[in-house]
Amino acid sequence: MTWWSSVDIVERIGTVFNWIVAIAGIGAVVFAGRASTLRASIERTRTSESEALKRDLAAAYALAAPARLVTPQYQVGANATGQLVATIQFTPSKNEVLGLLEFAVTLHGPPEARIQKIWPSLHGGAFSSSDQSAQIVEDGRSATLQYALIGPGRPTLDVTVSAPCLLQIDGNHLDACVTVPVQVTV
Repeated sequence: MTWWSSVDIVERIGTVFNWIVAIAGIGAVVFAGRASTLRASIERTRTSESEALKRDLAAAYALAAPARLVTPQYQVGANATGQLVATIQFTPSKNEVLGLLEFAVTLHGPPEARIQKIWPSLHGGAFSSSDQSAQIVEDGRSATLQYALIGPGRPTLDVTVSAPCLLQIDGNHLDACVTVPVQVTV
């Protein structure tokens, strides 16, 4: 049997300790590399899930937002008495029932121009109204209209005026006022 001296034992323990430290260091480097890769993967997943959640929330918000009226189309013609009739049709942002529609029309133009009549048009679909739905101010320079479409549709107004002018239209489903030129084009 070989007896080792205490110096030999200390040297051998030091060597074993150095090997353990070296192996632990290599393990730490490998673990740090894997941890870094794992951390990056988790971050990518978290970012991806966060972006997906943001998109889903934006889509849910758009679905929950009330319908708005956008992009009016209009045409102007003359009736049998020579008055100008502007047919103004709005496109809803969603295909759903809009409820009560309220429009305020203001006429801008020469002093002789007047709003003669304002009424919903059947071109936008069937509607419900009363004889109090249209109100024209005494001077003929402004008017209001309230009615409801029966089911989804495209709100359409017929505004009859006595002379070429600009009509400024505001409403409860409009984001901003709309200006429509009323003039005969040849």
